[in-house]
Amino acid sequence: TGFTRDGGNIPWRFFNPGAMRDSSLSCAIISTKPNGDFAVFADEATGRKALHLLLSTSSKYKGRPIREAIKIYAPKKENNTALYVQKLKKLGINVDKVLPNLTAEEWTELESAITTLEGWGPNGPSYGGTGTVNHF
Repeated sequence: TGFTRDGGNIPWRFFNPGAMRDSSLSCAIISTKPNGDFAVFADEATGRKALHLLLSTSSKYKGRPIREAIKIYAPKKENNTALYVQKLKKLGINVDKVLPNLTAEEWTELESAITTLEGWGPNGPSYGGTGTVNHF
């Protein structure tokens, strides 16, 4: 038995709640026109773990306040970075906290906020479409 996911948005279809481009935990990278390449994970738990590992261990983010890390994670060429930071603040994230010095609760809140902003879900706003799960 198994399932397929049809429609929906890229993060949801690819078990990639952070809409990450690459990860050592990914099982594939798929090119989506015109949005570019995205990592595909075996399941949602692995995708969430990859998001946490990226933000907590990568030298690109370590030692940076969240507001600065977002400039790397969601660069201007693909996102309205200033708006992304504002939305994180509205979701209760202290964007001046330095990575990786967050409590477990702060990590959960940050990762949840990012998945929300990236449109995670079968009907999320990012990358278009309504999704269905087909079991076989």
